[in-house]
Amino acid sequence: MRDVTIKNQNGGSLRGHDDAIFANTYVDLGKVDAMGFDYDYTLVTCRKELLELMYDMALKRMVHERQYSLEMLDIGLPFNPFFSICGTFVLLLTVTTCPKNERKMLRLAVDKETGWICHLSYMHKVAVAWKGREKVPTSRLYKEYRGKQALKPAERKSRLKPLNDLFSMAECCLIADTIQFFKGRCLRGPTRLMGFDQMDEPDKHLGNGAVALSTLQVLYIGDSLFANLVDAKKEYGWLTAAVTPEVGDEMEVQQTGEYILVERTIDFLLNALRLVQSELGAVERTLEDLVVLDALERMVSKWRDRETALLGNPFGSVFRACYQPLLFAHFLRCYCDLCMNYRVILQALLVDDDVLRGTLSWGTDYVT
Repeated sequence: MRDVTIKNQNGGSLRGHDDAIFANTYVDLGKVDAMGFDYDYTLVTCRKELLELMYDMALKRMVHERQYSLEMLDIGLPFNPFFSICGTFVLLLTVTTCPKNERKMLRLAVDKETGWICHLSYMHKVAVAWKGREKVPTSRLYKEYRGKQALKPAERKSRLKPLNDLFSMAECCLIADTIQFFKGRCLRGPTRLMGFDQMDEPDKHLGNGAVALSTLQVLYIGDSLFANLVDAKKEYGWLTAAVTPEVGDEMEVQQTGEYILVERTIDFLLNALRLVQSELGAVERTLEDLVVLDALERMVSKWRDRETALLGNPFGSVFRACYQPLLFAHFLRCYCDLCMNYRVILQALLVDDDVLRGTLSWGTDYVT
C-alpha cells in the first residue's frame, strides 16, 4: 500500500493512523466524476453497545425460542469484543451474501462440522482455529484436514460458513461461547444440536444488479469487500475504497517499541537460520545439526507467539494467518485502491485531489 498525505481545510495534514488513508495504487481524485457509498459502517457507524445488544438478544432468543439451556442465561455469558480480529473493530469476513460462495473464504469462517472458528490463509488453509475459547492444537488441524490444513473447493463451500461483516463480531463471540458452554457437559456432539447446518441463508439481500452509471470514473466506498468492492472493480472498472479501520489499528501497534523489537528479533533469528542452513549445505544432517536447527525454529515460534499477543486478539495479524499471508490482505491489495477509517471518508476525500506515497511493513504502501 502507499502512504497518502491529505491536507485538511486549514492547510494542515491529517495525523495519526485513525485519520490515515492506505493506497494500493496511484489515485487522482480530481478525475473522479461520482462517488458511491455503502450505508452500514461507511456513512453510518454503530456504537459498541449495539453489538452487546445484538449478542444479548440473540442469546435470549436461543434460550426462549430454540430451547437452549436456561443455564446459558443464568451464568451470564459475556460478550467479548476483543475475541475476534481486530480489537474494538472485529476483522471478520467483510462480504455480505454473495452468489459466488467461493469468494467468501477471506478471514474468519465457522466449520459447521466441528464448530471451530477458523482463520484462513490466502491459500485457503486453516492457519488458526478456536473451539469455543480454546485454541485448537496444530496436530488436531492436520488430523481434521487430512494433513494439509485445507479442504477441497466443493467441501469448503459446503462446510465453512463465512462470518459476513462487521456485525458478525457478536455472532462470532456467541458461537464460541455456546461451544464453550457445551464443552464438558453432557453433549458429545454439540454442533449437531446447535444446528450449524442451518446457518447458511439464501442470497436474498442482493438486488438484481448495480445501477449503471454513464460517468467515466466512479469511486465506490464500502466496508464489504466482495459485495461492494470486488464486483465494482472487476465488472465496472470503478475505483474502490475499503473502510478498514483495523488496518490503522494494527499500524499503531506495529510502530510501538516493543513490537519493533519483536519483529527485528524474528528477522534476526530467521536470517541466522538461513545462514546455518546455507553453511550446512545439501548434506545429511548430524544430530548436533538438528539440535541447533530445532532450537532456532523453537525460538522463532516463541517470538511469533509474542508478536501475536501484542496485537490483542487470539487470531493475530490482519495481514497474516498464523505465519502465512492472509487471504483478506491478498484480496484487499488486488481489488481495493484505497483503505481508510470511516471517520476520514468525507473529511479527507472531498477536500484534496492529490495522493502521495510511502511504505508499509506488509509489502504495500500506506497513506498518512
